[in-house]
Amino acid sequence: MFSVLFLKGNKTLLEREFKTLQEANDFINGDFEFSCEYQIYDKDKDDIIDEGDIENSNDIIEGINNMMFPEEESKEGYDWDKE
Repeated sequence: MFSVLFLKGNKTLLEREFKTLQEANDFINGDFEFSCEYQIYDKDKDDIIDEGDIENSNDIIEGINNMMFPEEESKEGYDWDKE
């Protein structure tokens, strides 16, 4: 049995259990509305299998925008729908 934990600092935001590691990985690769840290925990072996950060799609897009347009003035007038 595998447990997926979503963490923000010392707080657990969400915990879900899965029968297989593949199901746990598929869940982590989904689209989330929040950014946080995650851990996949193997309950049978009492061990952390994987951990990392999850960024929501809005944070990723905002990061790309900030790299492309480092100055606020350069963002004005750019229409993403035309690309």
